[in-house]
Amino acid sequence: MGYTSTNSLGHLNTKGDLVAGATAPNRNGVRLVATATGTMPAVEAVGDDTSVDLRLLPASTGGVQIGSSGTPMNQVIRGASTFVYPALAANAWGASTVTATGVSTKSIVSVQVPSSMSTNYVMTGAYASGADEITVGFLNNAASTQGTGFSTSDVLRWAAFNFNA
Repeated sequence: MGYTSTNSLGHLNTKGDLVAGATAPNRNGVRLVATATGTMPAVEAVGDDTSVDLRLLPASTGGVQIGSSGTPMNQVIRGASTFVYPALAANAWGASTVTATGVSTKSIVSVQVPSSMSTNYVMTGAYASGADEITVGFLNNAASTQGTGFSTSDVLRWAAFNFNA
């Protein structure tokens, strides 16, 4: 089976990879990359001028790998968690911890600044601080103690990228 005409469903390239949906060697399609016997093939999206190396891996090693040297990722999760703003003295830093089911210390997290957050507070960062939890840092940039006079609890929207490694 090989590239025979512009009406074919795919072709084998010179390395033995099956390129499906491509009508010629450099057309849009999906390539199943030949790998060692007994291993799952990598899957790549290919196009006229570019190719994207997106590998679908066995769950035991990570579900998806972007690029041949990328870190395998096995899950993307998102959620919303209620948290309490810390009461902070003038120009002080503090943190709140929220429950985020599915997050681990291997996760990379991203959070959305709540729209109702006091203008005197600055969200300084967030990290996966333990199993099922995210810690969010705040800075009070006001000249007085903050934490009263505005909503002391809010909803934090978050996303986590989970890795096996």
